[in-house]
Amino acid sequence: MQPKKIIAAALWGLMTAALIDLVYQLARFGLFSGTVTAVIGVLCAGVSALIAWRVFKRDASTDFSYRRRRYTGPMIAAVIVGLIAFGAGHLLSVTNHAMDDVLSGQRKTAAKTYTVAMMGEGGTSLDAVAAINTETKKIAVVTVPSDVLIDGTPLSQYTIGPDAARAMGSLLGVSVNRRMILKASGLKSAVDTMDGVKVTSPEAFSVGPYNFIAGTNELNGTEALAFASHSTACAELVTSAVMDKMTSGWAATHYTDAMTAVSQMMTTDFSRSELKSLMGKGLSSYTREAYAVTGTASAAGTAPDATSVSAAKTRLENVLKGQ
Repeated sequence: MQPKKIIAAALWGLMTAALIDLVYQLARFGLFSGTVTAVIGVLCAGVSALIAWRVFKRDASTDFSYRRRRYTGPMIAAVIVGLIAFGAGHLLSVTNHAMDDVLSGQRKTAAKTYTVAMMGEGGTSLDAVAAINTETKKIAVVTVPSDVLIDGTPLSQYTIGPDAARAMGSLLGVSVNRRMILKASGLKSAVDTMDGVKVTSPEAFSVGPYNFIAGTNELNGTEALAFASHSTACAELVTSAVMDKMTSGWAATHYTDAMTAVSQMMTTDFSRSELKSLMGKGLSSYTREAYAVTGTASAAGTAPDATSVSAAKTRLENVLKGQ
């Protein structure tokens, strides 16, 4: 076998492997419907077959110029197609690994509305319930004190996860169907990975050695963690800043870093199809409303104020009803 034919065959094999990986990652991620993914697979198979035909077809021509072009053309095409497929497959692979780290939801299809319990662990003060309506593109976020008394027990004593989510849902009179847990160590790493975030604070305050101003604060990972530990509202501000940067032009040029940041920062029981639907509808463009439950502090915890709880419930229900 001629050296050029061997090289062309090897490049064809590598290109075909890259195309197969690309189609596999597309199917696994669910970026497109099954039909579209199948069509992409057929097109990839057609490209592979066409180049294979050019490399392996039998031909009796003895013209040197013709034989050289016969292998050089497929080699160039295989390199170009292979690099494109490898790059796209790599990005999808990174996305899939990040999604696997973040998601625990299985076989859940996209819905019109979601009620999400947001919780923080490892020093991140985030206790809130969000109502999301994908048709009206509205979000209402209700924060609650971390020591709020629910059935006589402070929220901080409930296990982070289903127990805390049910407790907050019970307090606010809504059925929580999704959970999101913000990880403190992951938040620090995520912000550092993103080269910092900008957070606008409504007031000036201090946490340990860190002083934050009323207005825009540029935070690194350590500062973001300190800011988020101040209150549930501050944690929500940091989370929003991270997500806003994720949906900005920064993510387009730092895609791998963006996916790594997400996997470090949180876990959730949203499914792939649900997140695909939310992101496809432009979550960052939703109208957001924030409200905080208040109460009376005591040694046992914060007794929630009935009026503020009722107002919070109304805000959540209005978004869920599309009002």
